[in-house]
Amino acid sequence: MVKAGYKHTEIGIIPEDWAVCSLGDKADVFRGGSPRPIQDYLTNASGGLNWIKIGDVKPEEKYIASTQEKIIPEGLSKTREVHRGDLLLSNSMSFGRPYLLEIDGCIHDGWLTIQNYDASFDSEFLYYYLSSEIVIAQYNSMAAGSGVKNLNKDKVASVLIVNPENAEQKAIAATLSDIDNLIVNLEKLIEKKRVIKLGAMQELLTANRRLPGYREQWRTYSLKEIGKIVTGATPSRRIPEYWGGAFNWISAQDFRKKYISNSIEKVTVEGKKVCRLLPAGTVLVTCIASIGLNAIATVECATNQQINAIVCNEKFDNEFIYYAICFNAYKMMQIAGQTAVPIINKTQFENFEILVPTNIDEQIEISVILSDMDSEIEELETKLEKYKSIKVGMMSELLTGRIRLIDQEEA
Repeated sequence: MVKAGYKHTEIGIIPEDWAVCSLGDKADVFRGGSPRPIQDYLTNASGGLNWIKIGDVKPEEKYIASTQEKIIPEGLSKTREVHRGDLLLSNSMSFGRPYLLEIDGCIHDGWLTIQNYDASFDSEFLYYYLSSEIVIAQYNSMAAGSGVKNLNKDKVASVLIVNPENAEQKAIAATLSDIDNLIVNLEKLIEKKRVIKLGAMQELLTANRRLPGYREQWRTYSLKEIGKIVTGATPSRRIPEYWGGAFNWISAQDFRKKYISNSIEKVTVEGKKVCRLLPAGTVLVTCIASIGLNAIATVECATNQQINAIVCNEKFDNEFIYYAICFNAYKMMQIAGQTAVPIINKTQFENFEILVPTNIDEQIEISVILSDMDSEIEELETKLEKYKSIKVGMMSELLTGRIRLIDQEEA
């Protein structure tokens, strides 16, 4: 049963006073074009036309405000001219992701543009609606069975879209813009904190800045001097009794954060017997493909053979070793064997050297400083994910009219 004031439509239940239309009925959709060979048309002259490419915008961004290249005016007849306020869609990459133009320019045939929609749509509202799961679901339905996700102007023109009164469109867009601004500002803050942390690592992990009260020398240690090195192993996949238990068996796919307390795959009691067991607190380092990626296991565990483990002795703080390896991971990558998949063998790993304070108390104090920075960044990242989740919910409610921001009479 439909709630009073709402109606069934091809795209779901929406307010009675909202219309549904195809985008092509209210706007023009065009495909870009590319002068060829493009090298003959590129220019650095001030009178050049902005040549807008996919690489000029990040997938998560909203606006295109600048370009890396320009073309000569003679190329205009072989491309598609676009203007500030037009929307662009990639017809393959970032499947259907819209962007708002803040510049004039030209687009190649990897773009579609939506123009001449002003009489029916607010630009920001149209941007958010085309970004919504409602539209993405329509694109996915069009692509079903083809095996290839791409768009053309006919598909985009056929997309069904709601058409509230302009005042309500603006109210919806303003609300979603507010949450977007919160997200962008938080992303900038997180990036700033990451840069600060990198600077702190550069100072603290090289002894360029010493903490008050410490004068003991730092020295270079090989990893085998720091603790016992254990390379993981994989229980036979041919023995079902080894798999599907409760004991953590860690692989590279479990390296998402600093600490690992749970693994995607687990082994049984029988499987555990053929594993190389590691105590909680062990530093784990990937040595194939993503070389130098590391984490600290907070539980007893085992790993696969792509991971080397460092069970630190009493002279070394495992948290400090974790940060020191993070800081030196690029050096580890440099000594990797140049095969199809980069790899560092156990001997290379054991002999890999890092700079460490001889006083374990200094190690601990440095790791506490860096850990506090990590905790602050993680809190901000959690907040960011919360805001992004809130935005998804807001889009679902506002773009279907389940929540109305202005009264019908005001609209």
